[in-house]
Amino acid sequence: GDIGFILDKSSFYGESGGQIYDTGSIVSDDGAVAKIENVQIYGQYVLHVGKVTEGVFKKDGTVKCCVDYVRRAPIASNHTMTHVLNHALLDVLVKHGSNSETNDSVDQKGSLVDENKLRFDFTWGGALTTKQLADIEKWFLT
Repeated sequence: GDIGFILDKSSFYGESGGQIYDTGSIVSDDGAVAKIENVQIYGQYVLHVGKVTEGVFKKDGTVKCCVDYVRRAPIASNHTMTHVLNHALLDVLVKHGSNSETNDSVDQKGSLVDENKLRFDFTWGGALTTKQLADIEKWFLT
């Protein structure tokens, strides 16, 4: 079954703010291995959830956190792109947009960031027009 680890420090990113958690492994100094499949934050604690695949872990033992950086790389890129998209929306719609809009601000309302995609939720005074979408796409290409 699953086991949970709470460590005094961790290089794993816990699911937060719409961004998916890291995966990887935790390895003890005497060779025990756990495959980490989920990381959640509860208050000041980071809970690493996974399955022990080798050996036995000891309470208060020394461990090494091994984040799957191949998986994290596209997550980090998608996270960065949420910030870039937010800037593009502000620049195109608010800074250089038409003053006839019913709303002169773009407000981020949420996001989903994982290794395959990003979703950026925002409010605006209405549906984006075809021209506004084209201007946002053009912003990314220049």
